[in-house]
Amino acid sequence: MSVVVLDVGSSSIRSSIVTNDAKVKAVASVPLTINHEGLSQIEYDANALAKSAMFVLEEAIASHPTQLEGLAITTQRATSVLWSRSHIKALAPAISWQDLRTTATCLSLGTKGVAIAPNESGTKYAYLLNHQLLKEDPADVALGTLDSWLAFYLGVGHITDITNVAMSGLTTKDITGYDPLRLEALQIERHYLPAITASYGELGVAKRLSAELPLLSLVGDQQASLFGQHCHSSTCAKVTLGTGVMIDVNLGTEPPNFERRGRNGSYRVPSLGSKKAILWGVEGALLSGGSSLQWFCNTFLDGAPPAEVDRYAAQADTSDGCIFVPALSGLATPDWDFGARGVFLGVSRDSGRNELSDALLRGIAHSVADIVEAIEDDTSKTIEILRVDGKMAGSTVLLQHIADYAGVKVQLSTEIEATSLGAGMLAHLALEGIDAHSAYDDECSYRYKVAYDPKICKGSKRHDDIRQRWQQAKALSRSQIPALSQVKFQ
Repeated sequence: MSVVVLDVGSSSIRSSIVTNDAKVKAVASVPLTINHEGLSQIEYDANALAKSAMFVLEEAIASHPTQLEGLAITTQRATSVLWSRSHIKALAPAISWQDLRTTATCLSLGTKGVAIAPNESGTKYAYLLNHQLLKEDPADVALGTLDSWLAFYLGVGHITDITNVAMSGLTTKDITGYDPLRLEALQIERHYLPAITASYGELGVAKRLSAELPLLSLVGDQQASLFGQHCHSSTCAKVTLGTGVMIDVNLGTEPPNFERRGRNGSYRVPSLGSKKAILWGVEGALLSGGSSLQWFCNTFLDGAPPAEVDRYAAQADTSDGCIFVPALSGLATPDWDFGARGVFLGVSRDSGRNELSDALLRGIAHSVADIVEAIEDDTSKTIEILRVDGKMAGSTVLLQHIADYAGVKVQLSTEIEATSLGAGMLAHLALEGIDAHSAYDDECSYRYKVAYDPKICKGSKRHDDIRQRWQQAKALSRSQIPALSQVKFQ
């Protein structure tokens, strides 16, 4: 049996075929064009995105015309869309999860006791309504994140799953419904919003494809990767090294002891939602991971592919002392300073292309180590293994730096597209009527390509000195834009 998976990341839209024995065959991919309009605005053309999604799906269907049993959709979370129900057309550009234009709104709501962050979708919805609603019939308007927009575009209906809606800032504490007080504070009517579903099961039928396929999985990209990486216990976390870097750990049916954000900057997320139960987890984020890498390539390497950074970094003088703080869009876990910006520290006349490349990778690795420490402190759990996927996972220098600074074993997945794999395997569980919670015992089936053990002993003077140097660099990146630094994800 096979299912087709639509995977919408922050830089591309992909389709894959996932078989019931956990094999992934990539079929088609198109770049996702980002429109930047100023310091804090990041947008997508939502209509072009939907057409590209339809294109890659039809390519996948054509490659397996008689063997497909269903459809899975996994997307970046919190990117927000407003559309016309009758015309199935977006009425404004989609606002990226990284967009910070609603900072002032978040500050205002905070003074009224409503904690919400600009990287959640709630204030993005309010912004879209305020700028478009007067031009449209309110009864015809719909709001949703990319999962919801694409499900509607494909003819399934106006739905979203629990892992996506959890990033809205609009839900009740148990994330099973919308909080009327929060909706009122943002002046968002409930009828604009999608119904909340489980992450997998019989969710509807995609009626606008050439082959009508049941939608069997609808899940946020990080939770799909968590499942695809077989990170079923709290000792094993997954790291997705994408445009942003996200680390997730699964806690099972017991939620963490904080409602939104822990004291050390990690935040509560549902790992999965089924009809029977919600599985809970904790997540930490670096906002500018792969985006820092791409910026570096465009700025310093004449647009060379990211793999060149690894090649140059491997030749660096390791005693150079240069380090980079990847805060192009601010700092997230553990600091949550949206006004921070990137910093190179320790650049000398001897710092060349090799040393700057290594400094970039070191900064990303230090950020990962910070997130690991924050999650451990917030959950009182010890992470022993980091399982890695994502486009930056091909960097051997980066993975060794992560192992050294975080002090844990790093395992590189045999399937870099773990997000597509996870979404596809959830769809197969839906076909077989199996609850994901019972599948979490299948730990031994995980396969990794290579493992990296720490070469620096955590707690040693060398390790402490390296980490202290990083903290000094990070301190210099703080509060570069004071107005943005006032907003906290609380």
